[in-house]
Amino acid sequence: MIKKMKLNRILLIATIVATMSTLNINAQQKSTTSTKSTSKTKPVLVKCHLSVDKEISNKVTLVDALAWADFTPLQVIGNDKKTYLLQQFSFTLISMNPLQTQEFGIGNAGIPFLARKAMDTMKTGDTIFLKEVTAKDDKGIELKISNILFSIK
Repeated sequence: MIKKMKLNRILLIATIVATMSTLNINAQQKSTTSTKSTSKTKPVLVKCHLSVDKEISNKVTLVDALAWADFTPLQVIGNDKKTYLLQQFSFTLISMNPLQTQEFGIGNAGIPFLARKAMDTMKTGDTIFLKEVTAKDDKGIELKISNILFSIK
């Protein structure tokens, strides 16, 4: 009987935490939507990759990924062969062994500090995922870029 009551309490607490998380996410999405409508970014979507040895690729060595992360402002090459400077993005690191996803928050023209430290421990197959990316082109025009995903080879 006591075990059943403890289990019910745990389920109740888990339900409350899940509900609060959902409400928090919905509130963040609403605030992001209102911010996006007032920003002056063009609704252009460009697909980009890292540039490694004059080759556009989404598989890079750890050394190349670390060198890219240390060079600010961060640069990517679009399919249109133009260079874009990253302004703001959300940084996520996906490790394969053990399988886990770590979100490091928003990067403003550079990698967040804790994300950069975590990159030092990346292994083959681990992936970096940049989403909600805004960048500037060579003329200084700010635009939205598609999600950028690259893994360590």
